[in-house]
Amino acid sequence: MPSCQDQTDLLYGHLQHIEAYRRRLQAADTDLDLLRVLAERRPIRTRGGRQENWRGIPPGEIRDRLSQAQDLREHLLGSERAAALQPLLAALRHFILEYADERRRQGRLEFHDLLVQARDLLRRDAAVRRDVRERFSHLLIDEFQDTDPLQIEIAALIAGEETDGPPPPWQDAKIEGGRLFFVGDPKQSIYRFRRADIDLYRKAQRRFAQGEAPLTQNFRSLPSVIDWVNQILGALIAEGDPDDGQAAYVPLQPSREQRDEAAITVHTLGGPAKENIGPIREREANEIARAIRAIKTSPWQVADPDAGAVRDARYADIALLMPTRTTLPPIEEALEQAGIPYRVESRSLVYDTQEVRDLLATLRSLDDATDEVALIAALRSPAFACGDDDLLRYHQSGGGWDYRRDPPPELPADDPVTEAMAALHHLHRRRWWETISGIVEAVIRERRLFELAFAHRRPRERWQRLRFLLDQARAFAEAGGRTLRQFIDWAERQAEEGTRVVETAVPEADDDAVRIMTIHAAKGLEFPIVVLAGLNTEDRSHGRHDAILWDSEDQPEARVGRRGAHFETSGYAGLASREERLARYEQIRLLYVAATRARDHLLVSLHHGEDSNSHASRLYAACAAAPQLWRPAEIGEQPVAAEMAAPAAFDDSPERRQAWLDARRQQIKARSGIRTVAATTIARSAQAGGDDPNLQKDAPVEETPPWRRGRAGTAVGRAVHAVLQSIDLTTGTDIESAARAQAAAEGIPARAVEIARMAAAAQAAPSVREAVANPERYWRELFVSAPIDGVTLEGFIDLLYETPSGLVIVDYKTDRVPGEAELETAIARYRLQGAAYALALQEALGRPVTRCVFVFVQAGAARERTIDDLPGAIADVRAELRDRATTG
Repeated sequence: MPSCQDQTDLLYGHLQHIEAYRRRLQAADTDLDLLRVLAERRPIRTRGGRQENWRGIPPGEIRDRLSQAQDLREHLLGSERAAALQPLLAALRHFILEYADERRRQGRLEFHDLLVQARDLLRRDAAVRRDVRERFSHLLIDEFQDTDPLQIEIAALIAGEETDGPPPPWQDAKIEGGRLFFVGDPKQSIYRFRRADIDLYRKAQRRFAQGEAPLTQNFRSLPSVIDWVNQILGALIAEGDPDDGQAAYVPLQPSREQRDEAAITVHTLGGPAKENIGPIREREANEIARAIRAIKTSPWQVADPDAGAVRDARYADIALLMPTRTTLPPIEEALEQAGIPYRVESRSLVYDTQEVRDLLATLRSLDDATDEVALIAALRSPAFACGDDDLLRYHQSGGGWDYRRDPPPELPADDPVTEAMAALHHLHRRRWWETISGIVEAVIRERRLFELAFAHRRPRERWQRLRFLLDQARAFAEAGGRTLRQFIDWAERQAEEGTRVVETAVPEADDDAVRIMTIHAAKGLEFPIVVLAGLNTEDRSHGRHDAILWDSEDQPEARVGRRGAHFETSGYAGLASREERLARYEQIRLLYVAATRARDHLLVSLHHGEDSNSHASRLYAACAAAPQLWRPAEIGEQPVAAEMAAPAAFDDSPERRQAWLDARRQQIKARSGIRTVAATTIARSAQAGGDDPNLQKDAPVEETPPWRRGRAGTAVGRAVHAVLQSIDLTTGTDIESAARAQAAAEGIPARAVEIARMAAAAQAAPSVREAVANPERYWRELFVSAPIDGVTLEGFIDLLYETPSGLVIVDYKTDRVPGEAELETAIARYRLQGAAYALALQEALGRPVTRCVFVFVQAGAARERTIDDLPGAIADVRAELRDRATTG
């Protein structure tokens, strides 16, 4: 170690740590231990050191050597991390393809699967290509900027000329003139996250440029809006490089006439401020609320296309668009305080509403009793309504923030926090035995969240949000989610800033409310008035560490990890730099999409921090250079009072009350008919049905715990069904272990051998062997549902397989039927159940069901019987459904 006269020298102290670090490296026994020491977040600093304190080696040279050591360490770690990622990427690729193949085998295809399967079928089968080509003589692809590589390949396979051998790539396909048309606007390309990007658009444009015609006329917006878009957003888009992934800006030409040539219908709010982002967003939200009230009370004038006239603006004419969910909470609060009705329509925004955040905090507290942050949030929510004074009193009395502990003895039993903690503890214990959706529904029901919504001016909005999360929990469980923690983590990932979800609720014509949605969700829509908010968020695309990017050869480059422990493949850095640039370009195009949703008026919020590099700051600078295109919004200085309608005079006359009772009876009668019925319910209603436990099997799958997924009504029957759902029907592998697990789950471990023998007998039944002969054309545990004569018929089919003549239904029965007479009686009992499955399948698929087979299973043997007159049984089911539809 170099000599230093002053041991207080900073460089000397750092070298002492480096020396200890070196000794640990030398002591490492294996390469893995060596890498662990190297990977420690211990920086090798190159600062400090005074010349007069050192002899022999100048501090500058020491610092150079330290810098070289740091570079060497980073290079070594980088190469090892990149090498570790390569097999991980290969394993990930294998896993994704295997899972996609599993979905195909089980008939659970997703939208992307449909595209892949359609492309593969067209690519490999010339006969299919010819048939589809003859059926569709011309293809028009609208919104082409949203097209992904799979979709354009499918279009080229359909429209391309047939060639010898495999079809060529779409770029080289020969297309007969006039067969393929594209309509698109690259300025509206905002779906790069699903590979619909400018590069693909340009490749297609170069390949199919013959007969290109520019379409620049805008039929939606007033000229004043178009002028602002062309000059302000056109300049921002033009700052990007068209050769590097940005769209070339082509000015729009307005088609509508300005009602008042001097009128300016683009308005702005706010500007730079020397404040933190929190106060800026609060002020932005309050000014937006006041501006919306002014729009309604002034009022602003909008065109009514249906009436061909101009009218006063309503709240329903206003769409409040934002790029992300970040600014939603303060805007919600401001609109509430101002008494302005609103609806949050984008699903990604619903996750950030107060009701959903409160419910997720409660669920997280139920899952983890040690999460004090979630617990306090749950206690302070309306579900438990504990005030800060209640929480302080509880804490000062010695109460801890763990509901599993006993409450302070000096507090009364009706103390709000004590009662809330007891309720949470009760729900916490139940979480192991309830399904995911069951525990979510229990919180909503037992904490009276639907009833609490009446405290708000628009309870229907709160109900919709709570039902949304409940529906998400059911869908998550159906997709394979197993635990409450998994669901909470998944829900919070959906809510993360940047999540792109385009689904919106269907607008309700009679609901005069401001519509709030993300810009992605608004694409393809139009509104008389658009309020553009939330533009003060800084771009954080450079901070995403867990990403996989793709190069021009479709080879993946990955980066994973956080907080300095990044694993990168060698080509990631270059791709990441371009990715950030393209993301910025897309954000500008996102603003263009938002602004061009406006028909009559555009209101842009430009609130931002003085030193920020947000879109609001860039728009503010651009607007300052073109003051003739906009004007400040007039919102007034006084705070907005909630708009409360004066109560109407109450008519309590006997005549009015009787009229109300008569109307109520009519409504109850009209809605009292059974609208959904299970196949087993049809069978039970027949005279021979009785209370057979084998007719208790059509409960929704997500309501059944995963370890009790058998559907028959007895413990043995449930276990047998569950084993047949999980084993390999071709080989019967692991049938004994599956039987032991299901017997234990049902509380009958002593009958595991019997259950295994019954399942083996079913697996060997002739119909089951016929089904598995074609492993790609059979399905187990298949839910079927179809509307029939005003009633929705639904049920679960144990096994369905396809034959050349049609579909065959197999239903397992675990009845004890020793003789032929008893067997025929059982067939009569289940006749309508099987026919109901067949009817629902035929209505849903439009394909014939040729047989319905009942497999009666006993230990060591299985006997099969088929419904003799299946069409006649189906007709009986139809008659039963008609009776239910008319009588209720």
